[in-house]
Amino acid sequence: MRFRSKGQPRGILHSRDQRRLTLAIFGIGLLAILISAGARPGFWAFFTGKQPSATQEDVAGNASIGSRTLAQDEIFISSNQYSQALDANEAARHQELSGLPAAESVSRDNLPRIPEALLEPIQDDVIGIRKEEAESYFASLRLAADLKGKSIQNVPEGYYAVFMTSPDECRGRPWTLKGQLRRLDRLQNDANSFGLKTLYDAWVSLPDSGNRVVHVVAVAADNDLPLAVQSAKEPPLVEFTAYFYKREGYFRKGSSGEGDVGLTPLLLTGRLRKFVAPVSTSNGADELTPWLSWLALIVSCGVALVIWQFKVSDSLFRRTRTHQLTTLPVRVSFEGVNSVTVDEMLRDMQANADSTPQLPAI
Repeated sequence: MRFRSKGQPRGILHSRDQRRLTLAIFGIGLLAILISAGARPGFWAFFTGKQPSATQEDVAGNASIGSRTLAQDEIFISSNQYSQALDANEAARHQELSGLPAAESVSRDNLPRIPEALLEPIQDDVIGIRKEEAESYFASLRLAADLKGKSIQNVPEGYYAVFMTSPDECRGRPWTLKGQLRRLDRLQNDANSFGLKTLYDAWVSLPDSGNRVVHVVAVAADNDLPLAVQSAKEPPLVEFTAYFYKREGYFRKGSSGEGDVGLTPLLLTGRLRKFVAPVSTSNGADELTPWLSWLALIVSCGVALVIWQFKVSDSLFRRTRTHQLTTLPVRVSFEGVNSVTVDEMLRDMQANADSTPQLPAI
């Protein structure tokens, strides 16, 4: 006799198994979403609080720049030294030179140059700007303001050691530099030759300058660059394209503390810009590889655990009464059964009766 349930069929999988399978599918989908999101550098920057890493060259440059500090015997010259070195009447007379050729003075490598006429009065190893150099100084600043756009695409990188050892070969040429801003002051000039009423006096340490600084005079500077002395442990990085003007002298305390004169390159630039490291996806992907590997391992272990639970659940279910009722009915088997005729059966009965001992009559 068979018993049939009046309830609806429960399906192939048990409800508990269906939940486990749903969790496994959800885990695989979550892994795919995390892999696609983890490929973006900004995803990990949100958790670590660090900006995406720069390219390998930029990382090496930043590491070399970050270890530079000023020596104890270094001091800065007065911020208004240039305005004091210029005669107001003579500076006004230089207004007639506003028509100096700017972009037409180009070198053989198609890079703008300061005209030779402006370089003749320059004298190295002198503190500040001499009166004879005032005309050349302001005209060169005016030319430096035009260093932008396509004219500076192929400008070579400048080095502190080259400026100090070969000033004549570097003079009047444009150079691209990057370093840490140590100090930035705003200079107000009442009268000058080319309408440059505001200048920015900066001191920057380059990757190869050690504990020394270079002097940079800029026509403009980014607004987010702080003024005055930098006391932070990590001064801002700046980049600029500038003309090398001369190797100038500046006052410092010296090793004895009695005062001394040091030498440093003087660079003229149109704008001092804050350097922002470019985003690189190659190094970011390398950093994400260990995280994604561990995440994939965890999800794989979770899926393996769910499959193992499926097998254990099936093994336990086979031992239950419910599984026995749902199996196919038992079929009758006639294996080991022998058939005999009626005569053979009567002879066997007679033989059994003869072998049985008879009881005595009473």
